[in-house]
Amino acid sequence: MVRGLRAIAAAEDADDYVLASGVGRTVRELVEVAFAVVGLDPARYLRVDSRLVRKPDGSAPIGNPARAPSVSAGVRRRRSPT
Repeated sequence: MVRGLRAIAAAEDADDYVLASGVGRTVRELVEVAFAVVGLDPARYLRVDSRLVRKPDGSAPIGNPARAPSVSAGVRRRRSPT
């Protein structure tokens, strides 16, 4: 991600970009990984308000990283762990 942000910041022309791995992840997965990095249990610090949970969309919101090479060579080198 940081490599992609740097590439976008260094691009000569301003444009809209999507940083994407092409792999779908949930907010729950993001939270679990982030809390694991600092050795904390998310259940002790977070709660889910069911009134704010959206129903799933018809299609998975997975970004396409295909444009990344045109911004900076090598941005797509690393894949997210599956």
